[in-house]
Amino acid sequence: MSQDAHIDNLDRLADLHSQLIDQGLLSLEEAVASIVANLPTKDGKLFDLNAAILARQALQRAMSENFTSTTQDIVKSYDDAVGTLAVVYAGFITARKLAAIRKGPITELKRMANKGFDELGSAQLETISKEVYQSTLTGRSVTEATQSVRHAINGVYIQSNNDEAQALVEFIEKNKDDAAKLKDVDKAVDALKATYSKDRVSDNLRRHAKTHTHDSLMQFSATANMAMVADLGIKKWRYDGSLVRDSRDWCVSHRGRVMTTEQIREEWAGSSWQGKAGGDPFIVRGGYNCRHQWEAVLDD
Repeated sequence: MSQDAHIDNLDRLADLHSQLIDQGLLSLEEAVASIVANLPTKDGKLFDLNAAILARQALQRAMSENFTSTTQDIVKSYDDAVGTLAVVYAGFITARKLAAIRKGPITELKRMANKGFDELGSAQLETISKEVYQSTLTGRSVTEATQSVRHAINGVYIQSNNDEAQALVEFIEKNKDDAAKLKDVDKAVDALKATYSKDRVSDNLRRHAKTHTHDSLMQFSATANMAMVADLGIKKWRYDGSLVRDSRDWCVSHRGRVMTTEQIREEWAGSSWQGKAGGDPFIVRGGYNCRHQWEAVLDD
């Protein structure tokens, strides 16, 4: 199997994980909205502080059943990436070394990935629980409180009774990676922001979870790659991966280039661009949401 096949597999997994996290967040949104909508009310307003405190337990279960279970399935599928990567190096590393890598670094990397997702879920659980308590303390309407927790999970991409808003969400999801529809997608996003107001879209679980879902997979693959070639004395690397409508100039200009380790580190240290992430260039590559990998040149 060529390294291109591994890159293609990563793209497939990234797209699958994006769909899974979308589904998990939608399920979480509906579960949380139902919990809030069924809290005791007087004249349509929340009032029962004890019920608001107890609601945290139900919210925690909803997070576990919808978000955490989804992210655990995503991390389990990292083994698919290890499989295609192992085939690439089948003639260069022994079965014994591969088994040691799976037992050691791979297991630890998966544990760290799960921890990252858990931290996102825990932080948002606290935000939602606080929102429910404060809404009850101030006597906010249950309709407004329910809308607020929906936004805390999915931002402007909430499930809505507003037909126009829902159509915009569906249009964005369908065409977000189509370069020919870049302007139309941007207009749709702006329209959603105008509908729900900017203060409701600045921070939400979807924003962080989508980025983490992608970057966790790609950084896992990059780190596993480095673990497999650690003893091979690789001196040259090829930058490869797919381009999307908003690929960074760094990725566009380096895609397909073969460079030495020293050249990579030197250019990395001397360059800056929007979205560049801190860390090792072989792991973080082009930065957040990057779809590229440094492939070891094995011909030498």
